[in-house]
Amino acid sequence: MKLLYTFVLVLLTYACNSYLTPEETVAKSILACQEGDADTRWELTDKASREKLLKDKTEDEILKRFEYEAFMYKLIKSWETEVIEQSDSKITMKMKYKFYDPHSKKVKDKETDIILHLEEGRWKIEE
Repeated sequence: MKLLYTFVLVLLTYACNSYLTPEETVAKSILACQEGDADTRWELTDKASREKLLKDKTEDEILKRFEYEAFMYKLIKSWETEVIEQSDSKITMKMKYKFYDPHSKKVKDKETDIILHLEEGRWKIEE
């Protein structure tokens, strides 16, 4: 019986982790970018964006872009997100973040919009 409870707990934990909220998807993407984890970044990108990237660029060009963005994302010190528009399959979020500007040597505030699409039950980020 104890083995059954352990199995159910592991199964539920896995199931809960595989479906991220939009906020969790953005956070996971930022952390993946900061760590240079291109596989996770790619996994969290929506299908249309992946197809466009593969059509317009070689795999090496995409990886170089991700490497450059990893450097830029490492400058982000903190962030917060807010849903500004939502439908059943699309969410637009405002992300406000603080980043270290190496030129001025100061922490600055910036904001950007992030669009997510629901694909096969999971939120994916539009590039």
